[in-house]
Amino acid sequence: MSLEDLFPDAPGSRFAIAFALHDVDPGRALEIYTSIADDDRAKAVCLRNAGVIHEAQGRLDEAEAAYRASLERSPRYAQAWNSLGKLLLDRSRLADAEAAFRKALAEAPDYVPARNNLGIVLRRTDRAAEATLELRAVTTARPDYARGHYNLGNALMTQRDFAGAEAAFRAALRAEPAYQRAANNLGNALKSLDRFAEAIDAYALAARLAPKDVVPRHNLGVARRLAGDLEGAERELLEAARLDPNVEPVWTELAEVQELRGETASAAASRQRVEEIRLRPKPGNATPRFEESGK
Repeated sequence: MSLEDLFPDAPGSRFAIAFALHDVDPGRALEIYTSIADDDRAKAVCLRNAGVIHEAQGRLDEAEAAYRASLERSPRYAQAWNSLGKLLLDRSRLADAEAAFRKALAEAPDYVPARNNLGIVLRRTDRAAEATLELRAVTTARPDYARGHYNLGNALMTQRDFAGAEAAFRAALRAEPAYQRAANNLGNALKSLDRFAEAIDAYALAARLAPKDVVPRHNLGVARRLAGDLEGAERELLEAARLDPNVEPVWTELAEVQELRGETASAAASRQRVEEIRLRPKPGNATPRFEESGK
């Protein structure tokens, strides 16, 4: 017996079914939301949820259209403004994203995910001081909101307040101990403070949390070199190169470490690899983006 067999065919029940099917059968959930959106008072909510499903499945144009249709039905729907803004943020339409987040906050000033997302936009548009104010408001309102602490740390790093960033990333990890990006960026803050042994510990945690991620492994190599552990640095960088053989900074750093160790032939081979990577076409958005938006 399906979920739909368990409930009468009333709009509220169909909405509950669709919500339950988000992860189990998103296609069917989308069909239900669409049918409700044609004839039910829950039109705006259904259209926003349909947008969430479209976005999760990579249909970004359809997602944006659904969010905008939701807002046509209910222009004061803060969650839909936030969802639209998050999508626009991910598509690097920063001015439009900022306007959407401000609309969400105009309707719901205490809506933490929208304020968090506004902080991300402000940082990415070179307004780190403004971002810090918004993100401090987020972490004051929600001390358990790991994304807020994480993004606050990023804003403080931009302003070279490395001690403040360290505190923010540690707060993110207290709220969410398996937060890999917070562990990695804690390592960045500690490295900037010349506390290389602690940075190594932070990067090692990030690497354990995401063993296939090249970023913390590369950072481990850099930190070990700065700490004077050239053998360990080469080991980490060779592992980073194994994880992804096409990351130029890994080979650049590896060549430097090999040169310092007197491994002239290996250093030359690593530099040759750098040149080969530089000659390749660069895909769009190749740089990892270390910010966490809130839904």
